[in-house]
Amino acid sequence: MKPRQIDSLKYFFWSGRICKGSLLFILAVLMTGCSSSFALHKPNGSLIGLGTLDFSAGNSAGAVVLEMKGVVYHGSWKSHKVDESRAIINDYGINSRKYQEYSLGNGNYLWEGQATLHSFQGDVLKCEFTYRGVNGHGNCESGSEKLDIIITVPG
Repeated sequence: MKPRQIDSLKYFFWSGRICKGSLLFILAVLMTGCSSSFALHKPNGSLIGLGTLDFSAGNSAGAVVLEMKGVVYHGSWKSHKVDESRAIINDYGINSRKYQEYSLGNGNYLWEGQATLHSFQGDVLKCEFTYRGVNGHGNCESGSEKLDIIITVPG
C-alpha cells in the first residue's frame, strides 16, 4: 500500500466514520471461536454434567463452563502439545512422510490439558484430559468423587 492509502484508512477508522453496527459485528466475529462440548460421566457410565470448552484463544487455552447436578462451574483450561516424534520415528521411520509432516508442524497433534473450575458455592472441580483436534477424554475430581470426561465436536 502507498502511504496515501494508509493515511486514508487511518482517517476512515479513527475519524468515527465506521458505523457502530459494523464495529460490533467485527468484534463479534473476532470473538467467536471454536468450541467443543463435553460430558461428565460417573464411572458406571451415567451422565452427570454437560459443558463447553472454548477454543477461541487457539488450541492450547480457553474458558470452560460446566453444569453438573444443577450447579454451574466456570473456569479456564490450558494445555501443551505432547512430543510424539520418538513414537512416530519408531513406528514409521525418520524418513517417513508422516514424520516429515509432523516435524514441519503439519499434524494432528496430541495435547494434554488441565482445567480448574469453581462454582459460586465454593466447589472446585479439577480435570485432566488429552485431545487430538477437538475430541478427547480424561477425568475430573470433585472432592472424593472421580468422573470421566468425554470431549466431542458439537453435532
